[in-house]
This record gives sequence, C-alpha cells and structure tokens, in this order.
Amino acid sequence: MAYGESPKGEAVTQQHELTKVVDEAIARFRGRDLVSSAEVTDVLLDLRLLLLEVESLEDLLVEPTAGGIA
Repeated sequence: MAYGESPKGEAVTQQHELTKVVDEAIARFRGRDLVSSAEVTDVLLDLRLLLLEVESLEDLLVEPTAGGIA
C-alpha cells in the first residue's frame, strides 16, 4: 500500500480495476455471436488474479489477536 493510502482507498481502487476488466471484456465481446473459450478463460483468470490481490491485501491488514494486546 502506498504511503498515505487507506485500506478503504485500496479496496476502491481494486473495485475500479475489476470493473475496468469487465467493461473491456463486454466491449470486446459485444456484437459477436461466438466467443472462444480461450478468450472467456483469459477474462476469468484476470478477474481471479485481481480478486486474489484483494484477498491477500485484506489478510495483511487483519491484525493478529493471538498473543496480542486486546
């Protein structure tokens, strides 16, 4: 996370990235009768990678409670 950037700001940024990927895929596929499975797989893998980044960020932001000061 960049200096001065809040976790909420990072989540919003990730949401915008996910939306951008979906919007680009819709624009690419619009008007086509057939979309290859490879193209769909690529989009789904892109989304999966972005979601994993969000999950790993959330894991890093969770403070451990075991042995810590409550």
